[in-house]
Amino acid sequence: QELVSVLPVLGLGIKGSHRVLDMCAAPGSKTLLAVDMASVEAGGKPLGLIWANEKDHSKAMQTLPARIKRHHAPNVVTTKCDATQLPMLFRADASQEQGVASVR
Repeated sequence: QELVSVLPVLGLGIKGSHRVLDMCAAPGSKTLLAVDMASVEAGGKPLGLIWANEKDHSKAMQTLPARIKRHHAPNVVTTKCDATQLPMLFRADASQEQGVASVR
């Protein structure tokens, strides 16, 4: 793994119960390191969640899911979205303004 990918994840001090959002996840190095850190801290069975988001279509639909599947990471969710739009998903009035269903 490249140092650029490792340093941000190491600085977070991820624990097994944490919920982590990787907004530019492909090709998956940061995401898989976060999974490993959470698993080690939790004795191999993390209780938290890693949300791996990627904007690029081919990376989000092929590269990232393939790496996560090979890693056998059941606590990872992958999405394809422009990360600048993620806050709109959680605003109470988002569905009225942009036609996006809100998550509460």
